[in-house]
Amino acid sequence: MNGNLEGKTALVTGASGGLGRAAAERLARDGAEVILVARREDLLEKVAAGIRERGGKAWAIPWDLSQVNTLGDLARKVKERAGRLDLLVNNAGREHFAPLQATPPRVVAELLQLNLASPLLLTRSLLGVLKDGSAVVFMASASALAGAPGLSVYAAAKGALVALARSLARELAPRKVRVNAVAPGQVRTDMLDRMLARVGPEQAAQLEAMHPLGFGEPGDVAAAVAFLGGPEARWITGQVLVVDGGLTA
Repeated sequence: MNGNLEGKTALVTGASGGLGRAAAERLARDGAEVILVARREDLLEKVAAGIRERGGKAWAIPWDLSQVNTLGDLARKVKERAGRLDLLVNNAGREHFAPLQATPPRVVAELLQLNLASPLLLTRSLLGVLKDGSAVVFMASASALAGAPGLSVYAAAKGALVALARSLARELAPRKVRVNAVAPGQVRTDMLDRMLARVGPEQAAQLEAMHPLGFGEPGDVAAAVAFLGGPEARWITGQVLVVDGGLTA
């Protein structure tokens, strides 16, 4: 769009669809070379091909980020291929819509691992690849700020990401590495579709009505990621940019 990421390299996790795909496509349009990371190689390659067809630069690394003991190998692969990173977007995650009492311990562990441990440990593994003056963006959630019945574990993990972003911002400030979080409300993605499929039309309408501006689109969140990852946010760190159509207002 504005070319302010020309010559930069960005890595986006969960880039095979939804918010991750939208963020990767936006960063590529702004001039960045984008490294796409997710489990599904076929979907990743499709996103990468689409970016290249539009004149952008992208390549895919299929990886299961839930396997935290392999994240060091992923970091080495990124270093070998790209040399350094200017922007890390920790977007990969998963939700589980159910009351806490109906959420088994196995699912709790899985949610905390993918939504919190994986982005934390991936960032740790990539600290040597992130150049001085680079940026890290964590994908949090408005549910971490306002609470959301049925999403307690997910919200807890996303709330911890907010705390991580604020603390890591102070820790990495001597290197001028900026660390921020984006907290979206409900956005029209497959994740939202799955949630709405579990409730009736009346509840779905009530959920949308909680957002004064209605449900968002992936591009709304991608714009926030691009802003925080770009030079116009050079003096912003340790912050949470809420993109929720007024949900938490």
